[in-house]
Amino acid sequence: MQEGFGIYIHWPFCLSKCPYCDFNSYAVGTKNTDGLENAYLAQLEHFSHLTAEKTVTSIFFGGGTPSLMNPRTVEAVIKTVQKLWKTAPDIEISMEANPATVDDFSKFYNAGINRLSIGIQALNDEALKFLGRKHNLKEALQAIENAKKVFSNVSIDLIYARPEQSLSDWKQELEQALTFDVNHMSLYQLSIEKGTPFHQRKNLKLPDENTAVEMFETTQEMTALAGLPAYEISNHGKKCKHNMTYWLGGDYAGVGAGAHSRITQNHSFITTAWTQEKLPQKWVQNIKNGIYGETTELSASERIEELILMGLRLTKGIDKKIFLRLAGVSLENAVNKDAFAELCKSNLLENNEFFLRTTAKGKLLLNTIIEKLLI
Repeated sequence: MQEGFGIYIHWPFCLSKCPYCDFNSYAVGTKNTDGLENAYLAQLEHFSHLTAEKTVTSIFFGGGTPSLMNPRTVEAVIKTVQKLWKTAPDIEISMEANPATVDDFSKFYNAGINRLSIGIQALNDEALKFLGRKHNLKEALQAIENAKKVFSNVSIDLIYARPEQSLSDWKQELEQALTFDVNHMSLYQLSIEKGTPFHQRKNLKLPDENTAVEMFETTQEMTALAGLPAYEISNHGKKCKHNMTYWLGGDYAGVGAGAHSRITQNHSFITTAWTQEKLPQKWVQNIKNGIYGETTELSASERIEELILMGLRLTKGIDKKIFLRLAGVSLENAVNKDAFAELCKSNLLENNEFFLRTTAKGKLLLNTIIEKLLI
């Protein structure tokens, strides 16, 4: 699989801010959404001049809650991408959706979306309330059914290892989710991020480490048996082309407040990282003033670090041919050789002519493995 070239569109508004979320998002009632469409289109045109030779393989509307967007804006963005770039015949165009925001998904399908990712997060009302979600279980189940009537490519998100959740609780919840007949699931372990309301709460009691490991292993087993095997640490089933671009180290143009980009100069190994102003209206004003983000050239070691960080998340591991082409150096010559040998000997890494991947045992120690390889 080639790494592709993706366009990411960040919609920074939500109905409310969930207490576990550390993304760049804002409650919709507190911010002005005027000017976003024109700013999106202007920044797309700017990026097209830097990447004119590329073929767009995916567009991803993320957030925030992109299902709050006006479908006319979604359509305008998609048509602009198609006008400015060559696009792949099988281009994937994804949108994240919140069950509480959409009754009729056909308006987004008609705008050009062909893959829907629904943020369910939990399958009981008590857990949904705890996670700050605005929908209940009945609405979540209805959203899945409504989406499947319109889209052939549907994904759902769930969060496990929540406070007071037992292994049997999670098995039961996942078993129910696997009856929904969707072709992709993103299954995340709850993490408490700095700066979030959950981080400020001192009474949250997450499952202990052993239970969390059992939940992870159970997740791998149950999804594989159901025909949705993991292709990445937290993702199962039909591969999301856009996210694969990230994990394989491909270029992408990030448009919107707080968005990031990685753009490699043609015929070189120099990758430029772009970051955007986080505050939506300030970002809009920047675009009006011709300020298209801050740029930093990644050093060779930073580029290698990103390729390893992302690639080892994949079940298949790091594709050595892609790594060599993007980094300009072989994988074996890019890592700590002593640590590499020891990790293979300890059955934490599996190495062959084509790929370097973590073993089942290694997946549980991914952060430690990466740290050792990069020393």
